[in-house]
Amino acid sequence: KMFGHPPSWFSVFLSGIQGGINPCALVTLVFFVLVASRWANHPSLVRTAGWSFLSATLLSVFLLTFGVFDVWLDRPVFARFIQICYLVIGLFFIRMAFLHLSDWRRFKAGHPVSSFKIGLPVFLGSPQPSDGKKRFTLFVGAFALAVFLNILGSAWGYDYALFVYFSKIYHEVNKSLAFAHLLGYVAGYVVPLIIVWWLTARWASFKGHECLSATHVVFTKILFAAILGGIGAGLIFSALIEFLSQSPTKDFP
Repeated sequence: KMFGHPPSWFSVFLSGIQGGINPCALVTLVFFVLVASRWANHPSLVRTAGWSFLSATLLSVFLLTFGVFDVWLDRPVFARFIQICYLVIGLFFIRMAFLHLSDWRRFKAGHPVSSFKIGLPVFLGSPQPSDGKKRFTLFVGAFALAVFLNILGSAWGYDYALFVYFSKIYHEVNKSLAFAHLLGYVAGYVVPLIIVWWLTARWASFKGHECLSATHVVFTKILFAAILGGIGAGLIFSALIEFLSQSPTKDFP
């Protein structure tokens, strides 16, 4: 009674989308693009990386919802571990942002795209052949990375009222309806990943990477520098605030 009537399926779906773009979840999205840019140098590998991240995210959200990892997540040492991980990731993103800006300055000075320290995602040359072993290795590696990142992302405070509603519907209304609401949240949560996956795949299938105009190159470099720099600075700030407070909590960052 304290929470009133359960939310509609669509409102739960929208809550899932909101959860999928919180600062911690953005780390997973960025790493997907980095993995696709570095190792998925073929359209089929982009699909493999996408399915791997998507399936790992779906599995992780379900396991986290049902408290499978709570025995570790509830320990104070895990909160400290999260702080260290996000501090390291934040510094890594800042470094990547500076490398993008360095490439931008070199390009403005007349150096060719082939001299970039970080390639434009995804592909600069012709797609390279891929075999089953490479696809399997990429799938397993990306899956493990996505599970790890989603567990770290659980540090972000969720809307616990949704899970109270799930329990209420499950026990008092209908179990099928309860799971439909849970699926609605999970479906919304992976929408940002699906969008990023689609955009990455579209870019991967583009045939004119070598003929990109100077305007597109400059825009892409500045855009990625801004995204990586912004997320990295936010992670570092949050980690340092938690360190200075000397009271690590689960609601981080």
